[in-house]
Parts: sequence; C-alpha cells; structure tokens
Amino acid sequence: MRTLFLIPLLLVFNWTLSASNLQFSNVTFNDETLELAFDISWDYSWYDGGEFRDAVYLFVKYRPNGSSWQHADMSNASFASTITGVTSGFSKNNMGRYIKRSSANIGSGSISGRYFIIFMEGDLMGSFYDFKVFGMEMVEIPSGSFYAGDGISSQSVHQFGNPSLPYHITSNAALSTSNGFLDRWGSSLPVEYPKGYSGFYIMKYHVTQQQMVDFFNTLTRIQQDSLIPEDLSGPIVSNQYVLNNSIWCDQDIESSGPITFYCNRNLANPPDDFDDGQWRSCNGVTLRIMLAYLDWAGMRPLSYLEYEKAARGPLYPVALEKSWGSSVVSMGSSFVDSGQATETIQDASLWPGHVYGQPRRVGYTVPTTGGTREISQASYYGVIGLGNNVADWVIGGNVANTFTDEDHGDGRISLDGKPDVSSWSTWEESDIVRKITNGTTTWGSVSSCSISVGGNYVDSGFRGVISFF
Repeated sequence: MRTLFLIPLLLVFNWTLSASNLQFSNVTFNDETLELAFDISWDYSWYDGGEFRDAVYLFVKYRPNGSSWQHADMSNASFASTITGVTSGFSKNNMGRYIKRSSANIGSGSISGRYFIIFMEGDLMGSFYDFKVFGMEMVEIPSGSFYAGDGISSQSVHQFGNPSLPYHITSNAALSTSNGFLDRWGSSLPVEYPKGYSGFYIMKYHVTQQQMVDFFNTLTRIQQDSLIPEDLSGPIVSNQYVLNNSIWCDQDIESSGPITFYCNRNLANPPDDFDDGQWRSCNGVTLRIMLAYLDWAGMRPLSYLEYEKAARGPLYPVALEKSWGSSVVSMGSSFVDSGQATETIQDASLWPGHVYGQPRRVGYTVPTTGGTREISQASYYGVIGLGNNVADWVIGGNVANTFTDEDHGDGRISLDGKPDVSSWSTWEESDIVRKITNGTTTWGSVSSCSISVGGNYVDSGFRGVISFF
C-alpha cells in the first residue's frame, strides 16, 4: 500500500489577500509506468515579458517499503504537463523542477493543470512507495548590474577610500580593494562567490513554521534529535515546544522511531488547528538547522550581495533604504486573525513601511488592492518582507573561499543530521549576518552588514536560493 502526500511548502490554504494560493491535489502513482502525477494551481503568478517573473520550485520525497524518506532523483525522468503558457525545467543540480510563465500576464494570473513525472527504471529504490510532493514560490532575479551599499548604512559595502559612495557591480569578476571594492570584512571575493550579478531564484517569502514541521517529519529519529535543541532521545519530552513557540510534539513519545511534529501555537487547541501559526515565518532556528533544511531542499543560502540585488534591483541606492525602496518606516502593530491563514495588520493601507520583529504570517502586509511597494513590503523584483516580519540570515564575505554559486544541497543530510555540503561544514554563526529592518538606524537597512549572529534569534528567519544554470 502506498500513501501519497501533497505538501506545498508555502501556501496550502485559500487566502483572501493577493497571495499565490499554491495548491497541489489529486496525486496518483502508476506502479507499472512509474508515473507520478498531480494537479497544480496557483493564483497571482506574474510575468511582464521582461525582468519581472515569479515561479514555483517543486521536488519529491519518497519512502520505499515504509523505511526512511529519500529525495527522488529526477535527472533521468521525463516530464509532461497540461498547463498552458508556462515553461519548466530542472533546477540547479537536478534536485527539483521549476515552473514559470512563458507568456506575459499581470493580474489574477491563475495557472492550473496536471503535471507528470515519469521516472526511469532504477530511479526509485525499493518498492511500495509513499510519496510527498513539496513546492514553494520563488521570484526570478535576472542577471545584471546593481549597486551595493548606500553610502551611510553601518558597515556597508562602498568604494575603497570613499565610504559615501556605493559600489557598482557590473560583472562576475573577482572583487577586492584592488578594483575599488570594500566590505565590512575586507573581503577578496573570487569569481565563484555569489555576488549577485548572475541570475538566481529566491524564495518569495521566509520559510514558514509549517515548512519546518514538514522538514522535521521526513527525518529519522537520530536526525531529529541531532538538529532540534530539545532532548528527544528518551520517552518523555520536557519542553513540548521544541523550536520557538509554535513547533510542538507530544510529551510522551516512543523510545525509538521518528517523532511527529505539529504546529500548536495555542496549546489549548488540537495541533494544526486553524490558528496555530502554520503560515508564520519560522524563527529561532540555528545555523545548522538552516543549512540542513536548504541541503534537504536542494537549495543554498543567500549571500549578503544577493540580498541587496534582490531588494534594490538595478536602481541607485536610497540612504538607509529598506527593501521596499524607501526609508519610510511605521510601527503600527494592530493585528487581526492572529495565528490564522488570514492574519494581517489592521488596515494595512495606514501603515506603509510597517516593521515587525516577531513572526507573523508570511505576506501579511500585502493588501487586497492598492499594494504599493511600501505598503506590501515588496522588493524591486517582488520579494516580500526582506529583512522584516523576521530578519533574514545571509552569508557574509568572510567565507568567500568556501561559498560558491555552484554549491547547492543534494536533497539529503547526513545520518546524524548535519548538512553534508562540504564547503558549508566550516561555517560558524559568526559568518552569518542578520538583515533586519527596524526603525531608522544605520543598521536597519538593506545595505547594513553590522549585525552578526550568535545562536538562535527569536526575530530571525531565512529563505533559500537556487542559482540559474
């Protein structure tokens, strides 16, 4: 007997706001032809025919004979679709597939149809498979020049010898003081370092609480116990909130075998209830959890220069600029539908540049209509909430020789729960920068690189990246 799961890693609900409503349904698997099929749909997808386009990234996990979950190798598979007006292809390292519009569309942008993955004999180990299909929304960041630094933010990139001048990155060439580039670390960035000039896909929203639960629920007990701060080795869990204030497990657990995790923001409710925070940004993660998640998903971390490119696009910097293109900040914090799929700020139109340092629903600032960049917290390319809702963790320039745009996760982590991308293994939390939007200080901007990470921060989260081929 096989079990078929459909787990969009971002949106599995019907939003009344202008969000994607990414959904999978009607999954089937043919044992004879090895064809996995499912319906896919999402709303508000967009492509202007030029530089602005979103996409969906999907990948598959399977469990043969009731054993541990494996990443499905699709490198030899063939694909078909009934969806019109889209194109699809392999992600970096063939870990998954992207689907994006091939013809221009702005507005409701609904896309729907059936997608087929036909595996080759030998692609899947064992037999009697269970499947989980995961998907998340991405934004396409095209190749091209951009400015790093804004001339005033704390420890930001600037022209060597002139801290008030941003640096114009016009190619993938190596960067150092010899060609006028200076960052907080005095880095010499080789050609391979992801400097933002080359194109990439970035998650439109932060990784959510539900995404993290879905990740944990595909791991072995040893991997779970290794990654999660709480002691999960025995039959009793002393603190059921094993990560932040939403991710939860039963107090009495089996002495062996994987643990099932839930979202349970309100302990008085059953787990995974309508107001248990599934749709909120995941906070309080460690560096190891972040890297393990990205390895498992076939993605990689975001660099500090890519963050600026995703936020600002090709525009000249604004002093103390936030990711929505201005220095406007408001601190309104009256929320409705707390913890629910419809959680939002009360009358978002009154709060342009609204900032918040605790996790809320991803995309909570996006209104039904009239969503300017400031009100929606949209970057130049349409990435939502960069540095806000929770802060974004990005990789700094002091690991320049161990971080390349080729290094993506392989869909697997080690047996003891560690990310197994070799170039990531030497990183420490001091190599991470928290990008945070908070007030009008010189460190609360797109360009600031002044806040390092040490431990897990309640106000910090992350999002993944996939390089173009």
